[in-house]
Amino acid sequence: MRTNENWPEAFGFTIGGKAPVVILSVEENSVAQRAGLQPGDQILEVNGENVQGLSKEEITLLAKRSRTVPPALAVISRIRTFDLRRRRGRFGFAVRGRGPVFIADVEPNSPAQNVGIRRGDLVLRINGINLRHMNEREVGQMIDTCGPTISIVLIAGAADIGITDKRGGKSSSSRYRRARDFFIQMNYHLAGHETKKKMLIKALNQYARDRSVENLAQSLKGILQAPVERKLLKEIRSFIPRRDQPLFDILVGMNGEVMEKKKQHVDDDLFPELSASSDLEFSGYNNHNPAPIGRFGTWSHGVSSHLARQQVKDNTAGPPR
Repeated sequence: MRTNENWPEAFGFTIGGKAPVVILSVEENSVAQRAGLQPGDQILEVNGENVQGLSKEEITLLAKRSRTVPPALAVISRIRTFDLRRRRGRFGFAVRGRGPVFIADVEPNSPAQNVGIRRGDLVLRINGINLRHMNEREVGQMIDTCGPTISIVLIAGAADIGITDKRGGKSSSSRYRRARDFFIQMNYHLAGHETKKKMLIKALNQYARDRSVENLAQSLKGILQAPVERKLLKEIRSFIPRRDQPLFDILVGMNGEVMEKKKQHVDDDLFPELSASSDLEFSGYNNHNPAPIGRFGTWSHGVSSHLARQQVKDNTAGPPR
C-alpha cells in the first residue's frame, strides 16, 4: 500500500464517533489486525498529533494527507471484559437499543456496579455471542436463560463519544461536541501557552465539581488577560447555566463587551463535564485525573492500549437483569 487515499478501510478497519473517535471493526488478516488494532481502541494521536478533540471526518482527512503510509496511530483501548455472578437471581443491569445495545441502568451495589459497569457502555458480546445485530428484547431473553454467571464484553462509555443505537434520539454526545469545539478554540487562542492551558482546564474542572461561578471567574481573570485570550470567555460563557450568566458577565468584566446573541437553551445538564471527560479530550493538560490503565503504544509499531471509562445519562431501559 503506497497511498492513504482510502484510509482507513484500505488498511482493514473502520472508525466512528464524534470526538473522541474509536475503531469500530478490524478485518481478519488485515494490516490493521497484524499491527495490533482492535475494535474499541480510541485514537489518541495521528503521527504524534493529538486528535482527541477531532471528529471522524477530521481525523480521516488528516490521515489521508499523511506522508507516512500508513500514518502512525497512538491508541488506547476502551474494551472491558467482566465476569458476573448473579446475586438474588440478578446481575444488576438493564440494556436498551435496537442493535447494538447499551447499558441503560445499573442497580446500586449490584454485581454489575461492583465490577465497574456504567450506563452508556456498549455491549459487544455475552458469553462469546456477538450482540451487534440483537435488540434489547433478544438480549434480555438471552440473559434470562444464562446460568448463574456470564462473561460480558463492553466498549466503555461508547454513548459519550457519539456511537448510538439505530433508534437514535437525544444523547449526551452534544456535550462532547461542545467540549471538542472549545478544545479547538483553546488551542487556537492560547497557542504556545501550555501553562495557561493547564490552568484553564484546571479551573473548568473545578467548576464542573463545585459549580461556583465566583471561583471560576476569579481564576479566569488571572488566566485570560490578553484581548485574544479573552475571546475564550464567550465560549466558556456558553457552559454556564442561563440563570448564572449575568453574574458571570459582571465578574469577568464582559458586561461591557459586545456579545453575539444566539438563541441557545443552557441548563445544568448540558455542561460538558470537563472534569469527567478531561482524560479523553484534555489528557495533555490535566494533572488531576488518574492515569489510563493498560496497554499504550503506536499502531505503526504494532502496539495498542487501554483506557478508563465514562458514565453517561440515559432515559430508557429494559427491565434490569
